[in-house]
Amino acid sequence: MKKRTISLRPKKIVINCPCCNLRGTNFLDKYELNSSQINKAKSIFKFFHYPLFCKNCGHIWNSHQPDVTNIKNYYKNKIPNFVEDYDPLKRIEVIEKIIFSKFKTTNNLSVLDYGANSHLSFHKELKKKVGLLDTLDIEKNKDNYSKKYDLITCYYMLEHALDFNDHLSFFFHSLKPGSFLLIEVPDSRLYANDISGLMYEHQHHFQPSSLNCLVQTLNFKKIYLGKKLSSRNFGFLGIYRKSELEGDKDIKKKFIHGRNKQIQWNEYLYKISKKISKKINSHEKIIFWGINDNYYQIRENIERNSKGKYHNFEVIDVNPEKKNFVFGKDTFILPSQINKNFKKKTFVITASLHWKKILKQIKSEREILIIDPLNQNKRI
Repeated sequence: MKKRTISLRPKKIVINCPCCNLRGTNFLDKYELNSSQINKAKSIFKFFHYPLFCKNCGHIWNSHQPDVTNIKNYYKNKIPNFVEDYDPLKRIEVIEKIIFSKFKTTNNLSVLDYGANSHLSFHKELKKKVGLLDTLDIEKNKDNYSKKYDLITCYYMLEHALDFNDHLSFFFHSLKPGSFLLIEVPDSRLYANDISGLMYEHQHHFQPSSLNCLVQTLNFKKIYLGKKLSSRNFGFLGIYRKSELEGDKDIKKKFIHGRNKQIQWNEYLYKISKKISKKINSHEKIIFWGINDNYYQIRENIERNSKGKYHNFEVIDVNPEKKNFVFGKDTFILPSQINKNFKKKTFVITASLHWKKILKQIKSEREILIIDPLNQNKRI
């Protein structure tokens, strides 16, 4: 057979740990690994490795990742595996004892084996015990995938991934509240005695601490994490449960509504500012009560509308430390220092939380403007 070599040259450099996002450190020189010619293209695929190590979670990853298109071409040319080089009965036993035991019945459960590209005895046996069993090759488009599952299994797939975010997002959105995620990956702690996990195509090398760190970004609860229940001698298993509390599906609408109210509030303060400016032009005496963001925004609006003419006002606050934070040349006064003759003065109460208490201290013939976020329309 004539040798044809396809080089999967690095396209993207990943310096920060994909599990915990801390900067990695290099500990080994770059090296190359070649695949066998047993693939549909009958070619040798050359992989380039430059491993980095994370001191925080212990993850090791290939920082020089191959191009997405080239790696997809590699997997497209792989010959599906029809031999179970793992213990299928052990997988079934683990699922039954740890996961199915949490449910009253299993005949209505839905399960997805994520990353599987063939149906073997494991799938046939599992299908007998549940209501629905799906498999999904990771190369398939998942954009419009809307099914929800009680369990997603992911056996020896994550070590191949270039970007975890796509897979983690799929897990989160495809699992029902309170459902389970089962992940099995090669154990890098065993490499000194077993190099099975050091395959040419593997981009990631997990140990339990790094897998746990990765899955914790989903805020899933750890049920089990260890080597004992792994279906392969060179791997370890992690089982996690999604919270039963779902996020508010209308949160984006509520955020937009809140933002619109924020815009209305700024417009309201501007309207107040214009009203105060008219009173200034009528030579009315204005006093502010409360040094805060409302006070500053109104003062800035007044100066902006004054066309170069500068104003200074009296401003009252109970906190003496705010004396140094008055706007411009405004005069600071403590409540105990104020002149009780307010009859010909207009008050602008910017301390909205305390307006009722402040009103008891004020007796004015003029208008009192209360800057109140909850009752904007009633206070102006």
